[in-house]
Amino acid sequence: MDCKKYCAALFLDLSKAFDTVDHAILLNRLNNIGLSVNAVSWFSNYLSARKQLNKTWIDALEHCRQENSSLVEIFNDAVGVKVKNLLQNKTESHTGVWVGLERSIFGKNPEWKWISGSKVLYSQWNNSFPVNSLNNHCGKIISVNEAKQIKWLDANCHEKLPFICQRKLLF
Repeated sequence: MDCKKYCAALFLDLSKAFDTVDHAILLNRLNNIGLSVNAVSWFSNYLSARKQLNKTWIDALEHCRQENSSLVEIFNDAVGVKVKNLLQNKTESHTGVWVGLERSIFGKNPEWKWISGSKVLYSQWNNSFPVNSLNNHCGKIISVNEAKQIKWLDANCHEKLPFICQRKLLF
């Protein structure tokens, strides 16, 4: 731009287009045209996040594991921002979306951990937390206020909610 040359960029939002095609056929064709394994894996990961299912926390965890992933773990601001962007303009984020946050049903006030076993060092608990410290052992995220901030909340594990699976990136 300093050299008085043109600079152009084209941004396309194809998210709705992916909802109109069969994901298995698309991934097969991407593989057949010679896209790298990492690129096809990236598309697969993106497309798997587009499923809208409501399940109990346990069923959501099992579903993610069957997809070779896990419930998302929000361990820092960067992951929090990605999850917030994923949930932008989604009405279900007001009632809650399951994440990989849990605590033991045993003991007096057991600590919250991620399903990987990691301790919760970064947190965004909602100001109404805990809702029910005796019976709620699973964690969900909710969208609060006009700024659509994402906050954490304890919840009954048998509640049926949408959820977010997370895969480890290969590259």
